[in-house]
Amino acid sequence: MLWIKRLLPFVVIGLAVLGWMKWQNWSEQRDLAEDSRMALITAQVEMGTAKYVGEPDAFLAFRDSLLRAEGLTAEAMFDYLDRYKKHPERYLSYAKQVTVFVDSLAAIEKKRIQAAEREAMGL
Repeated sequence: MLWIKRLLPFVVIGLAVLGWMKWQNWSEQRDLAEDSRMALITAQVEMGTAKYVGEPDAFLAFRDSLLRAEGLTAEAMFDYLDRYKKHPERYLSYAKQVTVFVDSLAAIEKKRIQAAEREAMGL
């Protein structure tokens, strides 16, 4: 019985450390998923700026409908980006994700336009 009393503090500390590590992992995964989601939304808005260049009213309607569909507001996006003011090193990962998403969306749009042009020419 004495060995249980001596072992119990180590078991409790071990369980506490494992719980803390699990929570840290879950928190990090949640933050990464949120970063990815926001990066995709930012990339979609950025593609909209290229599509609606010279048409500010159409762009704002596009942006607001996109954000509304995602359950966000423009202020929420700005607040999200303000978080990086405190941790600019995390902004690099977010910026890389936005770049990858923009490149992917641009490639898809380019192929769509090329297919439409071929179809218009009767090929």
